Amino acid sequence: MTSDAPPDSARRSQRRERAVLAALLVLAISVLGLYIRAYHPLSHADGLQHTDYLIKASHGELVRRGDRIGAIAMREMSCRGIDVGPDDYQRFYGRPKDLPACDAPSLDPARFPEEGFNTKDVGTNATVV
Repeated sequence: MTSDAPPDSARRSQRRERAVLAALLVLAISVLGLYIRAYHPLSHADGLQHTDYLIKASHGELVRRGDRIGAIAMREMSCRGIDVGPDDYQRFYGRPKDLPACDAPSLDPARFPEEGFNTKDVGTNATVV
C-alpha cells in the first residue's frame, strides 16, 4: 500500500512557509495598527466619506446618492481634523477651511468637504474634489 502523505522534508518546508507567512501577516497588522494609532487626521480626498460609509454599513445601511454625512462621521472629522492645510482646502473645495470645533453642540453638513454629501454612494467609484 502506498502513502499519499508528503515526505517529512516537504511537510517541514510547508510548516516553515506557513510560519513565515503568519509572521509577515502579524508584522503587517502591527505596523498598520501603529500607523492608525499615530495618524489621526482623516484624508482630505475621501476619509470623511469612507468613515461615514463604514459607520452606516455597520448598522446595515447603504449610502445612496444624495445622502448627507452622518453626525458620527462629522464629529470624527471635527475632532480628528483633516490632512490638508487652509490653502489646499480652499483649492480643493472652493471655500475656506472652516470645520466646526470638536465640542460644537451641533454640526452642519454644509461646513464639511463635498458640502456634507457622501460621494461614496452605491455604484460611485470617484470622489468629487
